[in-house]
Amino acid sequence: MQKTCAYCGMTFETDSGRAMYCSNCRIAMQLERNRDYMKRKDSNEARLLGTPQKCEKCGKTFILKTGSQKYCEECSQKSSSAKILNNNKYTSTHYDRMTVLVPKGNAAEIKEYAKERGLSVNQLFNIALKEYRSNHKND
Repeated sequence: MQKTCAYCGMTFETDSGRAMYCSNCRIAMQLERNRDYMKRKDSNEARLLGTPQKCEKCGKTFILKTGSQKYCEECSQKSSSAKILNNNKYTSTHYDRMTVLVPKGNAAEIKEYAKERGLSVNQLFNIALKEYRSNHKND
C-alpha cells in the first residue's frame, strides 16, 4: 500500500496500516524519540515501568505496566467496555449482519487478497457485489 511520509512528504510502499514515515525518516524519528526519552530520564520526568503513577480518571495510584498506560486497571476496563459497546451500537444501527460461506481453505486466500488491495473482507465483498450488479443488469 502506498503512504505519504508525515515528515518529508515522500510516498513510500508499506504493508503496515500504521506506518507514518518512510524508512529514512523512521530512523531519524526513532533517534529523536530516544534523545527526548534520555532527556526526560536524566531530568527524572520519564515514567519508568514498575513505578507508582496516578490514574488520570480517578486519581487512584497504580503500578505502571506499559509505557502508554494512563489509567488504573479498573478505569481501563470501564473505558474498554464503553468503546466496545459504542462500536457494537454503531454497527448494529448501520449494518445488517450476514454470514458468507466460502469453500474450505479459501478464507485465508480471500483475506490475503483483500489485504493486498488495502481492503477489509467486508469492503471487498461490497465492492464485488456492486461490480456484479453493474455488469449483470439484464440478468
